[in-house]
Amino acid sequence: MKTLESIYGIGDVLEKMFILEHKIVIKKQKNEDCAAEQTELSGIKEYVNQYKIGLADLISGLFSAHHQIWERESELRQGKDMSDEDAGRLAKEIRVINDTLRIPFRNKINELTNTGIVEQKVI
Repeated sequence: MKTLESIYGIGDVLEKMFILEHKIVIKKQKNEDCAAEQTELSGIKEYVNQYKIGLADLISGLFSAHHQIWERESELRQGKDMSDEDAGRLAKEIRVINDTLRIPFRNKINELTNTGIVEQKVI
């Protein structure tokens, strides 16, 4: 039987926590779905905390990459009058941040904690 660690790595769980924090704190989106997800994630916080020692820079980098992606996605969503050129530029920036920062940070966290699977990107 597969364990939580073999399917979802610490990096994956951290991403879920960052996304939920973004929804609740930054977007002020506190609804039933967020509350249910928060309850589920709170049950595994101790599990994640045991791995945080020595990973602070990687965790900070992962959070920063998410924040950069969220900023650009927000621009895209709000850009009703945005030119195709600007939308294309933002989409490319999101792809670059995702491919060069977010995924490598998450994979490295999973590798160092020997948890989860390594996400493979096909280009």
